[in-house]
Amino acid sequence: MDIPFDDVVRVEAAKAQICELQRLYAIATDLIGEDTQSSVAEGRDIYRRIFTPKAEIMAAGVEPQIGPDAWVDLVSGALDEFSATQHFVGTQLAEVSKLPSSSDATGTGRLTSHLQAWHAKADGDMWHFIGTYNSQVVYGAETGWQISHMELVQVSEDYRRLTPRP
Repeated sequence: MDIPFDDVVRVEAAKAQICELQRLYAIATDLIGEDTQSSVAEGRDIYRRIFTPKAEIMAAGVEPQIGPDAWVDLVSGALDEFSATQHFVGTQLAEVSKLPSSSDATGTGRLTSHLQAWHAKADGDMWHFIGTYNSQVVYGAETGWQISHMELVQVSEDYRRLTPRP
């Protein structure tokens, strides 16, 4: 079956936009981890852009949170004990279930992303978290693609002592 070129382009454009959501999430999370008034505000703005207002957000070991502001509060508290943090988003797979059209400006899809996150404490201890984000995304004419449900599943973790370079 041949898929019209215009449809292929629209699907690939949607997939790129969907994958961008998780990359923006990693940047926003690191901004929140910087723990300054301006960095937390910038992270919050990004979360509000990439999540629906009533998004259900879940992670290993924490209660589900509803909406980006609740998630900012949880992330900020969770990262408080670290002096530095960095989130790396690796392999991503976006699937488009329904593309928006001129007759129906809604869309749906899924996104799976692999994560490695490094969290360092001032005393030299480091926590390395490895996980997978499983997300459902929706498209709205006013908002574009957004995450409506995200669950972070822990795959592994490692604790280390960071040693200074000789």
